[in-house]
Amino acid sequence: MTNFYDLLDELALTSQNCLLATIIHVQGSAYLKEGTSMLIKEDGTTLGVLSPGCLEADLLHRAQDVFSRGVPQHVRYDLREEDDLSWGAGAGCNGILHILLEPITPNLKLQFSNVAGSLANGHCVVHKKELSKDFSPRKNTFIPIKQSDLRGCFRKSGIVSDSDGTYEYIHCYKPKPRLIIFGGGEDAKPLASMAARSVFSVVICDWREGVCSVESFPHASDILIGTVQENIHSLNVNESDFVVVMSHHFKKDKEFLEMLLIKKVRYLGILGPRERTAKLFHPARIPEWVSSPVGLPIGAMGQEEIAISIIAELIKALRAHGGGDLRSWQPNELPEYI
Repeated sequence: MTNFYDLLDELALTSQNCLLATIIHVQGSAYLKEGTSMLIKEDGTTLGVLSPGCLEADLLHRAQDVFSRGVPQHVRYDLREEDDLSWGAGAGCNGILHILLEPITPNLKLQFSNVAGSLANGHCVVHKKELSKDFSPRKNTFIPIKQSDLRGCFRKSGIVSDSDGTYEYIHCYKPKPRLIIFGGGEDAKPLASMAARSVFSVVICDWREGVCSVESFPHASDILIGTVQENIHSLNVNESDFVVVMSHHFKKDKEFLEMLLIKKVRYLGILGPRERTAKLFHPARIPEWVSSPVGLPIGAMGQEEIAISIIAELIKALRAHGGGDLRSWQPNELPEYI
């Protein structure tokens, strides 16, 4: 899966001229929502998608005009029709997409490099794009803010209309959510791989040097080997973290949980039967917010299917947090600039 973090990485590496195609407004329903971006290089190669495949060919054609003229272009696609002659190509998405094709100037490339740095440091970045009446971009502003200051009100991207008939497009880039996997066994490998290829930054921690290596977990952003106390200290667990306990070692799991529960995390899942989890928490009861057994109940069998069920539950927890609409944003609601 391609996400915005991949686009930032590619943008930093490429020497080609590029443009960014971004969904800035959706009327009705669509395959992907506001804030979704696609990178288009001058040689025609791309990274990311904005549709199930019905728009990309036309976007590539329009991109050549943007490259040659150096002028951004706003495109409106009506996907409501279900006949094959429409942009929906029979998909029946039942919505209208507004997409902005914007050249990546040296200044904008530098700004996105700064965005990548802010995200790596654990900060969120609010992107405010001032648009003219025809949706042409006039100015990009990137505001880094502490994740703790983000609050639930900054969630959904979109366009706000100004009193003079112009618009503001607002989007919030957030650091990758961190998934901590306690246990480096064989069944942790597909989970770590799938999680890293979705949207998570994966950390593996274990006390056994023989099972934890870069070769075993090539997609992990970090591998911690040490005692439970050392791992907990190194992790600096916070309320944004997702944790899955799957070491298959009862005493180590219990020790890890006892130290972990002093902290506050966003999600905690424990592999194994609920009866085992009850023993881990004994004499206390299993907290209601703990997922046990971990994963959605889809009848999963085998390591890969169990990993899929866990990833599905992680994504459900990630998307379930409520919050307001960025489109109701007002300037005085933003925290102080960092």
